[in-house]
Amino acid sequence: MTTNAKPLHQLPLPILLTALTAFLIPFLGGQISTEPIGLAPGIGSVLGSLYGGNEASVWAHALLVAPALVGLVYLAFTRKIFQTPVTPLLVAVSVFLGFVGVSVVLSHYRTYSIVTGLEFLVEGIVFFAVIASVGRQRGPLVVLGALFAGVVVLALLGLREYASIKADDPSWRIFAGWAGPNALAGMLLVGFFVGLGLLWVTDRAYAILVGIGLILIGFALGLTQSKGAILSMVIVLPIGLGFAAALRGERPIREVLGRPLCVILLVGILIFGVQMQGKRQGTSAGATSRITDFSSTSEQSAGFRANLWKGAIQLVKQNPVGVGIGSYRFESARSGLTTQTVLAHQTYLQLAAETSPLGLLAFLGMVGLWLWNMLKNARKIPGPQNLLRIGAVCAVGALLAHSMTESALYYFGLGLSFWLLLGVTVLLAGDSVSPEFVFPQLRWLVCGTLFLVWGAMLVFGRIESARNRFTYDLAHKDLKASLESLEELRPFSAIDADAMYLIINTAEGYSRQIEALRKQGGDLQQLKDAEATVGPFLMAPAERFKNAETLVKMAPTTRNLRLLARAQRANGDPSGARLTLREALRKDPISMPTLNQLLADAQEDQSTDDIREAATALVDSEASPAFKIRSLPDLVPTETYRARLILAKLTKEPKAAIALLEPAIQGYLQYVKRTIPQLKQMASAGMNYGGEDIERAKVKMAEAEEAARLLATLQRAEARGTSDAEAAAGVFAGAFSEAK
Repeated sequence: MTTNAKPLHQLPLPILLTALTAFLIPFLGGQISTEPIGLAPGIGSVLGSLYGGNEASVWAHALLVAPALVGLVYLAFTRKIFQTPVTPLLVAVSVFLGFVGVSVVLSHYRTYSIVTGLEFLVEGIVFFAVIASVGRQRGPLVVLGALFAGVVVLALLGLREYASIKADDPSWRIFAGWAGPNALAGMLLVGFFVGLGLLWVTDRAYAILVGIGLILIGFALGLTQSKGAILSMVIVLPIGLGFAAALRGERPIREVLGRPLCVILLVGILIFGVQMQGKRQGTSAGATSRITDFSSTSEQSAGFRANLWKGAIQLVKQNPVGVGIGSYRFESARSGLTTQTVLAHQTYLQLAAETSPLGLLAFLGMVGLWLWNMLKNARKIPGPQNLLRIGAVCAVGALLAHSMTESALYYFGLGLSFWLLLGVTVLLAGDSVSPEFVFPQLRWLVCGTLFLVWGAMLVFGRIESARNRFTYDLAHKDLKASLESLEELRPFSAIDADAMYLIINTAEGYSRQIEALRKQGGDLQQLKDAEATVGPFLMAPAERFKNAETLVKMAPTTRNLRLLARAQRANGDPSGARLTLREALRKDPISMPTLNQLLADAQEDQSTDDIREAATALVDSEASPAFKIRSLPDLVPTETYRARLILAKLTKEPKAAIALLEPAIQGYLQYVKRTIPQLKQMASAGMNYGGEDIERAKVKMAEAEEAARLLATLQRAEARGTSDAEAAAGVFAGAFSEAK
């Protein structure tokens, strides 16, 4: 296989469309849909969020697969004979996708499962589209070349990002528009091994260009500092080189082994040079500091993953039929080992937890059958075709290896790459596909299915953008725009839990503001004006309670259960609210927001016993693994320290109060040392840190100062030294003296 290819305009349209999808994967597949964060009005903001933002991630994913799906529809109208995978592989793929579909039906969080299920389904459809449209001659080379080119551009974006930041932070881990460095590393792994296949089959002049691209990708991969990705590279690369040496055909061994080794050597030199440059700047941090550093931070990261995996195993035992695809994040804290986390950082355990162990077995069986088709009769395939195939197979293997430490296939770009590469490798295997006559009725059914799936993605993309637009308008206190976006969002609340939550939560917030004005006994006209302004947002307590009940039936998340509990209290049912919060604690035993709400309710009821019980539960949570090992180690939780202050005020024993306050002061000092610097750095970029911002931190510092001064008073009464407590009070008082 050489580079004497036909001009692009002479290639069949379906191949070009599939290649376009492959090229766009690195730019439109790096985000996952999460809670609304705000989307400015205008088509420009929507287009800007397609790359590097999750405000319109579903739309981005729909746009990404559109070319490949259009190519499949084109074939349905122009061909009667289609290439299809051999029957065992066809059945295996269908069974796995069937388990995904069943998990959607069984999910208690169906509004979330539908979106994730649609994405898994459309990825599987692309697998069939590749086999039907790409062919076995020039098509695989074109599609893989397009994917490689896209990853090279992505690597350049990552390198530009690092160049702009390295002066301030030489240890910066690049994102390049992806949700995180580890996810980006997975995409770079795919590009590297696909490029390796191209390096083997291209002539010398083109090989130089491919080699340069590989060097850029390898350099960017090093700057992600992803240990899991680099370990995957170390595992898969020798295997790939071994197979390439054995199945190279007429290719000289010096090219098959020499070209990759030259690339790796140059990548190593570049990374070493950047690391040395960081040291010359007088800092121990550098481009590989996270890889080479085995400090407590690294241990924390490994410990958090270990707890996630233990929790996922427990979840599988508790729910053997699965909690539903895309639902792991709502059940992930049930074990009490971690806080709620979107991904399990392990594809296989997350699949088992969401689709059942049988769903995982179906996935592994599908992969095993595919691998068998890759290995059988390998020596009968021409050398160049074999080498290109080995590169693509290694890319799949790297993704599967990376999935041991990341939920790699849950990122749409990585999942789509996985299925696209499966399709290309099946075509290159030669005897893993067969031509089949497809009746017109079946072709129409295929087109109808594509229309429904892609249309559903567009609908949920519209819902996602409407949620983010409403969130943006609320955050900017634009009531007129908020009302307009509310009217856009309201029709979607019947099928989308997040839309329903936003509407109810906004009504609750404005109701509290009106109630606060009433209690202040201020100007009557001011109250009337306020009610008239926010009136369209308001709900009567009974209506809010009814809607909250409906919301919990749609998605019984801990957040929604807390909203229902507040609606129950407002509707005159405090005992029902307590039961609802207890139910939330069964899903997340050490949920700080839930425990805080129990404490706030007890304080509102002025029930000393309930206050003591809720505050004690918060303090007890300090012994949990989730408190000790956090996903963001520098985000120090202070809720338990506030609870210690409350308990210290309630106790009549000075020694007991001192015992409560001393750990609280140490905890608040850790917050000053670790969290506040991060907050200031993120605030300078207009961002918060894990939901924390400067204003909240200032409130916490006021609480910390109060705790320190109370401790000093108690120590003075007990004739103890007070210098440490008084010094801490000064630290807390001055924590933001330089903050703007």
